[in-house]
Amino acid sequence: MISYVATEYGWKDLSSEVSNDLLVSVLYFLQQHYCEKLTLEELANHFGYNKYYISKMWNRYVDLNFSEFVNSMRCHHAVELLLDKELSITNIAGKSGFESLRSFHRAFQKTFGCTPSDYRKQLLRNARTTCKTT
Repeated sequence: MISYVATEYGWKDLSSEVSNDLLVSVLYFLQQHYCEKLTLEELANHFGYNKYYISKMWNRYVDLNFSEFVNSMRCHHAVELLLDKELSITNIAGKSGFESLRSFHRAFQKTFGCTPSDYRKQLLRNARTTCKTT
């Protein structure tokens, strides 16, 4: 997970060991719970910090804001589910942690540059994708 974040989103600064340890713990937690409803405040409460501290730490180290990062993780999970032709796009949105189809479409479009339906068609054709792969 850490190497994924470093590769995909980059680290901004690695100077504070305390914040780095917390960030690593947060990233592992997100890896386990990204399909659940998550807010920055709930995350902060889980770790015993105030949400402004977590937000400041997050923004210091990760190039995406918290919700964009979680939505990106959810979209990458959705890609795996798109391979199952039996699952509807609406069902995939819910299984990926999105509360609405609209938010799923918006996040997916932002992450991959195309709709989930178009991405699925390309996956199922086993063709080279024309969507951006972020």
